[in-house]
Formats: sequence, C-alpha cells, structure tokens
Amino acid sequence: SDLRFFQGKAEERLKRLEEGERRYKWLTLKWNKPQMQRLIRQWYCGMLVIDPNLVTRDGNPIQFVREYYGEDSGYPLPADQSDEWKQDSMDSYVLLARSICLSYPMATSKGIVSVSDMQNFDWNKYDMGTKERNANISSYIPNKLTRMIAFHPDDKMKDFYNDMLPAVRKKYGFVQYESFADMVE
Repeated sequence: SDLRFFQGKAEERLKRLEEGERRYKWLTLKWNKPQMQRLIRQWYCGMLVIDPNLVTRDGNPIQFVREYYGEDSGYPLPADQSDEWKQDSMDSYVLLARSICLSYPMATSKGIVSVSDMQNFDWNKYDMGTKERNANISSYIPNKLTRMIAFHPDDKMKDFYNDMLPAVRKKYGFVQYESFADMVE
C-alpha cells in the first residue's frame, strides 16, 4: 500500500542520515573560524554564490560557480594538499551542503541547478581526488544536483563534453555553452 511505501522511504532516508552522521557528522558538525574564513575567501573569489531570489522556472535554486584556483583562492596544488587540508575541505563541503539544504528546502526536493563559469579553470590545480573524496557525500545527504550548466569551456572541456554519450549528458543534466550570453538564450 501507499502507506507502507512511504514508511519504507522514510526509514531508508533515516538510515542514510544516520550513515551521513557516522561518516561525515552531517547533523553535528559545527562551523569553525578556519572554515568560515575559507567560505568567505571563496565568496570573495566568487567561487560559489547562491541567491535565494534566483530560481529556475521549476523552482530549483541556482548556484553560480566560478571554477577558480588562483593564489587568492587558497587552493593548493594536488601535491601540496595535506591530509588536514583534505579533511577540512570535506568538512567544509558537508557544512555548505547542509546549510544549502536548511536554507533552500527546494534543494532537497527538486535539486540544485549549477551554473559554472569555466573561464579561469586551471587543469594544473584541478583535483579529481577532491571530487572522488566528496563523491559519496551526496548519497547520504539530501541535496542533489539536477543540472550542470557550464560556459566558457576550454578545448579540453569541449572534447570531454563531445565524448560523452547523449544519454550520459541527459542523465546528469550536463550542458555546455560558449558564453554566458549563449547560455541565457
């Protein structure tokens, strides 16, 4: 019956939250001064901005991301990333994701649309290790990315996009545009 289905879904969600707490301290992790400094530095660089007034036609919150790894971002080269830096990065990701879920309930039910400016992307600092370390977090926490929109891609990114099967692009909601103006059209 419907009641049993919803009860099963609620129990499954609670188990995922318990696992998220066990692995990432999803419910109890607290912001601290170094993490707030990192967040403010990233905001200053424009690395991640969410405006509650900007949503898609379907009500999804939009996050603007500037893929930026300059000196002022505090993002070290992969070889210079200490275990402490890696853990702080993961904790910051969890805290930010939790804050987004609390501030934008639609992020948990409808999902977030990410719009990324790739103009200042740096392949030397791009860290697939961080992406891999954070990949499991999304299976335990309720926010989700429904679309990934990128603009100002370089040739390597264009090749990566063109090599993706259309079904994969559709599954992950990945689209790419030459410029911001092209994206808006």
